[in-house]
Amino acid sequence: GDSASSDTNNTTKQSAIVILVDCSNNISAVHLKAKSYGLAKDSAATVLQYDPNNIKALCRAARAAIFDPAGTFEECEAAVACAEEIDAENADVKRLRVDLDRRKRQHKKREKAMYSKMMVGGSSSVESKQG
Repeated sequence: GDSASSDTNNTTKQSAIVILVDCSNNISAVHLKAKSYGLAKDSAATVLQYDPNNIKALCRAARAAIFDPAGTFEECEAAVACAEEIDAENADVKRLRVDLDRRKRQHKKREKAMYSKMMVGGSSSVESKQG
């Protein structure tokens, strides 16, 4: 009696987890399309709690982190690296790596430009304040 009941409970639990993973993955996709990046990351994180190797969720988490203005490159890098560990040949994973690397280069270029403007603008503003 007990083991049959336990098997049924485990099967029911597994079925519920599969449904939760599928729904959370779909919710993450919807949030990405709606540009609700924080919510997309949360839904992808729910999937990854139950299925840490879920490539769709990893890609969605990475994509959300890349596009989220509040996201960091460290966060993006971690998500993309995890996806690469699981399936480096996946087309989405390769595309994410290219996107992330391009955004990092653009960010560096903008930072350099901003820094050089500050240095040029900064020296003259310091002189005018003293003089």
